[in-house]
Amino acid sequence: MVQQTAGRDSLGAFAPKFAELNDNILFGQVWSREGQLSLKLRSILTVSALVSKGMVDSSFQFHVVNARKNGVTKGEMAEILTHLAFYAGWPNAWAAFRVAADVYKDDAGADGGLFGLGQPNEAYAAHFVGRSYLKPLTDPRETVFMANVTFEPGCRNDWHIHRAARGGGQILLFASPDGFQWHLEKVLVSNNNRFGTMWECPDFFELDGKGVLLISPQDMLPQGFEYHNGNGTLCLIGSYDEDTDTFIEEKDQSIDYGIDFYAPQTVLAPDGRRIMIGWMQNWDTCNLHAPERAWLGQMSLPRELSVKNGKLCQKPLRELDALRSGRVEYRNVPVCGNISLEGIKGRKADMELSLRPKEEGDIYQKFAVRFAQDENYQTSLSFRPHEGILKIDRKFSGSRRAIIHQRRSLVNTADGELKLRIILDRFSVEVFVNDGEQVMSAAMYTRQEADGISFFADGTANIDVVKYELE
Repeated sequence: MVQQTAGRDSLGAFAPKFAELNDNILFGQVWSREGQLSLKLRSILTVSALVSKGMVDSSFQFHVVNARKNGVTKGEMAEILTHLAFYAGWPNAWAAFRVAADVYKDDAGADGGLFGLGQPNEAYAAHFVGRSYLKPLTDPRETVFMANVTFEPGCRNDWHIHRAARGGGQILLFASPDGFQWHLEKVLVSNNNRFGTMWECPDFFELDGKGVLLISPQDMLPQGFEYHNGNGTLCLIGSYDEDTDTFIEEKDQSIDYGIDFYAPQTVLAPDGRRIMIGWMQNWDTCNLHAPERAWLGQMSLPRELSVKNGKLCQKPLRELDALRSGRVEYRNVPVCGNISLEGIKGRKADMELSLRPKEEGDIYQKFAVRFAQDENYQTSLSFRPHEGILKIDRKFSGSRRAIIHQRRSLVNTADGELKLRIILDRFSVEVFVNDGEQVMSAAMYTRQEADGISFFADGTANIDVVKYELE
C-alpha cells in the first residue's frame, strides 16, 4: 500500500478531512491498486494530466519525483513531455521541462528500471556501501518476500557469504523480527564430510517431539543399503532446544530409497499434519524421458510425515483415498511361479499387498510383482526374504539410456512377511513399505498400453491383494 502523509503534514490542522481524503483515499486506496494499474503508469498519467492543465506547481514537482521513484527514467520523462508539448501546449511543456530537469539533474541511471526505484534501502543499509533503493514486489505477510534493489553508481553490497569449502555443507539458522531484516543466529548442523560434498534444499521442523532436518546432499558415497552414490536424500532426527536453538543429532536415514526422489519440502496443514512433496527426478537421472516428448519430470504424491521409534515414517496423503474406486480384492492367494489375477491391472492404481510364506518355516526364495507390463516391457519390485532386500528395477521399462535402473533397500521382515502399498501413476511408482517405514520411488516412461500386473514366487508365497483404480 502507498503510504502518504503530505496532506496531514501540510493541511492537517486547517483541512483535516481533505488531508484524510488525500492521504488515505487518493494515495492509500486509488494509487495502491497496483494489480489494476502499475505505479509507473499511474505516474505517467498523473504527470500528463497536470501538464495538460498547466499545473506545474509544487504538486507537479512532487509527482515528477514520484514518477522517478516509480521507474520513469530521465529519457522516458523527456519523451513524455516532448509528446505532450504538441497536445498540451508549448508553454506548458517548457514549464514542465524546467521542473523535470531539476528533478533528474543528478540522474545517472538509478531509475529502478521495470519495477521502479522504490524507497531508500534503510532496512539493509548496513550491507551496502553507497546509496541503494528497495522496491518490494511481494507482501511478506502473504508469500515469500521479494524486492528489486537499485544501486546508484559506486554503490556496492557486502552480503555475508558463509562457506564450508572443506566440510561439505552447513545448515545456517537465521532469524528475523519482521520478515524483512534477517541476521545469522548460528550454525545449526555441520556436515563435516559425512554425507556428500554439498547440501541443498534444507527443511527443518519439529515433529512428534523431535527436531527433523531434511537435506538433499550431492555427490554422496554409498553406505551399505542406506545411502547410494551420487545425489541422494538425508533425514537427520534429534532433540531440539528452542531456548538455545541447539539441535543434537540422534538418527540419520535416507528419505526415499528408490531411484527418483530429490529436494523434498514440507508444509504444515491447518489440521497439524506435516506434509512433504518431492521432485521425482534427480540430477543423475533427469535424462530419462519419452523421446517424443519435449518435457519430463513430475512431483511425488504428497506424503504425511511422522516419527515412530526414532525413524521418519511416510504415508500417502489421506485425501488420496477419495480418488479410489473399483475395489478388487483377493485373500490368501498362493503364488508359485508366475500368476495374474483377474481385475488386477492398470497404470493408475493403488494396490495394497500383504506377503507371507504359504507354510510356516518354509520361506520362499524370492517374490516379485511386475507392473506397467506387456510382452516387451515391465518394471518390477522384487523381495528376497532371507536377505531382507527389496529391489526396484526398471531396466525393461523401455529406457534406452545407460542411467540408473535399479536400487535396493534393506527392509524389516519377520519370517518372510512384508506389507507393501504400491501407487501407480501413468509414468511413476511409489512404494510404501511396512506402513511407511520406507518408501521407494521411480519414474518409468513406458507406453500406456503396457498396463499388466503379475506376481512371481520362487517357492510358494501367499498374498492378500486389494487394488483400486485411481481417478
